[in-house]
Amino acid sequence: MATSLSTMARAGTRRRPVRKNRLDRVNRKRSTPRFTGDTFLGEVYGTFSICLLFFLLLAAARFLPEGLAHLPLFPLREIVVEGGNRFDEARILTHSDLCLGNSLLSVDPIRIERQLARNPWIRKVKVDRIWPSRIAVRLEERRAVAALDSGKELALLDERGTIFLRLSDRAAFPTLPRIVGEVRGLEQESYFMSEISGLVLRLHDSPILDGHRYALHVDRDRSLTILDPVEEREIHLGRGAYERKIEKFESLWPKLEAEEPDFEFIDLSFGTRVVVRRKGAG
Repeated sequence: MATSLSTMARAGTRRRPVRKNRLDRVNRKRSTPRFTGDTFLGEVYGTFSICLLFFLLLAAARFLPEGLAHLPLFPLREIVVEGGNRFDEARILTHSDLCLGNSLLSVDPIRIERQLARNPWIRKVKVDRIWPSRIAVRLEERRAVAALDSGKELALLDERGTIFLRLSDRAAFPTLPRIVGEVRGLEQESYFMSEISGLVLRLHDSPILDGHRYALHVDRDRSLTILDPVEEREIHLGRGAYERKIEKFESLWPKLEAEEPDFEFIDLSFGTRVVVRRKGAG
């Protein structure tokens, strides 16, 4: 009976629950670091160190290349020019900031390209450093094929039909064919200008002019006539199809030389027909 009473006493006794939340709050308070003066100074020091490092990197990027450029490292010994007929090493040095003996580190290829591209004879340019002592300059030059004579100035025409240089001296480039006549506003007609440059290139090695200096006369309707002052001849081409007309004339050339060597005018503008006029025929 005693056993059962003690058992009942223990069963009827209630234990007070452990309040874990209070312990957790105590632990969290103990684990949370306090914000002290040392912590503040540490954070300020870390931020200042990062800013200082960033500033030093910027300064190095700005001034280190300039400083190295003045050191006797990788001196420029040679300028290799590719694709240039008018430009050699001496002219490249004249038209740019390049200087033999200066450090290759001081060369800015983009700046040199811009300097050289200002010259009207240069269509494209690419500059590369070749370590340890050379610069490669790759050029695409313009070729003057004719000169447009307005009566006041000359305008040089390249092989693409683009006017790239104007000269006040009308006697300059005496061997170039002259484009004369109704030339006002001609440079605005890009297609027609390209046709003219193509015709000039076609006539360059043609036997019909025998290497004579000649002129292309432009009429108001944009028809063309070849003027040969040496033989005192006129070859009227009319408008368009210049390649076909020149080929036709070249096929007739041996017969003309044999039968009509003294002709002064020939008209190739009538398709299959060719009109020839002798000198002195009126």
